[in-house]
Amino acid sequence: MLLNGSIPFWFSHRVNKYDIVSKAGLNKIEWTDQPTVVDWDNCTLSVVGNMENGKTRIVLRSKTNRNRKYMGNKPVEVKYMLGIDISLKSIMNTIN
Repeated sequence: MLLNGSIPFWFSHRVNKYDIVSKAGLNKIEWTDQPTVVDWDNCTLSVVGNMENGKTRIVLRSKTNRNRKYMGNKPVEVKYMLGIDISLKSIMNTIN
């Protein structure tokens, strides 16, 4: 059974790297074609609800405080949220 946000866990996923480019006095993020792995700690998982197609929507959330050099070494709160639609029936078929 999924427990709403009760057990913090570690989550990693693959994304493309980005560069910070200054244009006209503004910093802009530009994505590259180079993959990297991003790690998120203290993640929580919440069950949002059941959808009409029979799947269940879960949401993974994390937040952390970091200093960002491109912003003049200012502290920022970085948040991550990922919604996933799952079929409990397909999970049970995989387990059995």
